[in-house]
Amino acid sequence: MTNLKIVCVIGAMAFSLAGCSGTPTKSDLMLQQAAVTQEEAKLKQQLAKDWERGAKLVATGEERVEDGEDMVDSGESEVKKGNKAINKGKDEIAEGKKLMEISERRFEEAFTKAEASKAP
Repeated sequence: MTNLKIVCVIGAMAFSLAGCSGTPTKSDLMLQQAAVTQEEAKLKQQLAKDWERGAKLVATGEERVEDGEDMVDSGESEVKKGNKAINKGKDEIAEGKKLMEISERRFEEAFTKAEASKAP
């Protein structure tokens, strides 16, 4: 958009300079047209470059979104697996502690009484 402003400013300057010198000659008009045409060409080139860069950004952005969605899906799956492993581990710990308590109690009941009866 700034290049368009430049074209307008150059055109206005050319017209004002031509106005100061009287009636513009054909040479003055040709030079004005050349300046405007050059600025338009620069503007068109810049717009084309911006469009190409935008198209590349859209393509890479779409790839990043797809990769991110895959990572999120994979992460959610890993979280589910992790939660299952945690729950299974907690169940195993509870079962193991229960078995240890039962084993200790039965050992004490069975062998403490047996040793007490063997004592003189």
